[in-house]
Amino acid sequence: MSPVIVLVAGTDVQRAAAEDALAFLRRGGNDSGRVVQQPVDAGPGELTVGFGADTGATLTLVDGQGWDWERGDEVCRCLLAGEDAVTVRLVDRQGAGSRGRVGVARTVTPSVKAGMSVLGPLIVQYVHGARITGAPPRGSRAVLPPVAAADRKGNARFAGRVLRSAVTVRNWQVARLPGSIDDVVAQRLPGSGLEWQGPARGAFWADPCVVVDGGQEWLFVEELGRRSGLGLIRAASSQGGRLVAHEVVLSTAHHLSYPQVYRVGGRWLATVETCAARNPFYTFDRLGDVWRPADDLPPLPPHLADAVVRFDPSGRPEEVSGTDATVNADAVFVRYTWDGQGWGRDDSSVYVDVRLARGAGTDDDIRGWRAVQDCAGTYGRAASLLDPDLTPVVRITGADVPASTDRRRRKGVHTLTWTGDGQVVWCDGWLRRITPLGGLWRLRERQHGRACQG
Repeated sequence: MSPVIVLVAGTDVQRAAAEDALAFLRRGGNDSGRVVQQPVDAGPGELTVGFGADTGATLTLVDGQGWDWERGDEVCRCLLAGEDAVTVRLVDRQGAGSRGRVGVARTVTPSVKAGMSVLGPLIVQYVHGARITGAPPRGSRAVLPPVAAADRKGNARFAGRVLRSAVTVRNWQVARLPGSIDDVVAQRLPGSGLEWQGPARGAFWADPCVVVDGGQEWLFVEELGRRSGLGLIRAASSQGGRLVAHEVVLSTAHHLSYPQVYRVGGRWLATVETCAARNPFYTFDRLGDVWRPADDLPPLPPHLADAVVRFDPSGRPEEVSGTDATVNADAVFVRYTWDGQGWGRDDSSVYVDVRLARGAGTDDDIRGWRAVQDCAGTYGRAASLLDPDLTPVVRITGADVPASTDRRRRKGVHTLTWTGDGQVVWCDGWLRRITPLGGLWRLRERQHGRACQG
């Protein structure tokens, strides 16, 4: 039986966070919750959580140092120090509770809201035993946090990024690493000779997914067009490491990214991430063929980012994992299981971590590794492999892959994909190119996401 959860909110901002948390709980099947709003002067000003009939301050949101979260003490410290991730905790009066890590935004207020937005996942972690221990909440400091100074520092950094993006553009390309995935983990890759492939100006390639079948090696990538600002999925066959026969296999009115391709139950299946609410499974007859919806399979859970699926031997989906784009696509990991009738969220798997939640390529059942990306700060700077207990096995940045044949070191890596035997490994990477159209292309990349009603 699901516990009854009472969210006690004071201000309108707190109530909005409580309502979002309640929506997250209900999507997981817990309908035993309600929001009670009280005047700020009638009780604690912070957002609190109670269980059963108890509407007292059973749990409160605090930062990593135990100070009231909404005061923004730790957020201010991170902004002033130039840090890009901050810890938020949901704790009882003894300091035990659950913990997550979210990205630091441009200024204090949106950073605080980012922490409040993951209240629902933190409640789920607490209910399912994801306990932490530490110092109890310390209450309010006598000295107010330096919000104005932190905002000035954050705005100055943001202005610098705006100026840089106005005259530069990030080019993403893909490369076949000269070794196995075990070599990557052991950092046994050679020091040079990496060849990056893909468009250099009118588009870019990212999110590779490698497939080898019958001796044929294919790579599926997101191709983002500079003019349209939308991604499509392209397939390219590999001959001796060189990509040829580039074919568009899927293009819709939505932005498409993160292709995943599977050979299960005697047929090919595939998924993509999109901004649409409904995302079907796709199928095709041969590698390189155009994808079509697989009408005999259920659509993926809505608003699931960077989804990776596990199937039974017959090719029916059993489990899908990704991040919850409704709450925070960069930080809230969720897993769903299929019971033959519908998708049910496995709340014992929920966790919050902006550095270790969002998928970045392959989920390897044999080795127990899952590729994830670091979404704090500069997007696309690093990928990691996690073992089943969420401990990073290795972290890969642009500096960790061999130097390229064009003598330009990539600034970041955010996708790692490899075959079942681990012998074929591809990654993506990016660098900046100076162009007077940088600002225009950046606006086009963001235009669809702002207008899309999916």
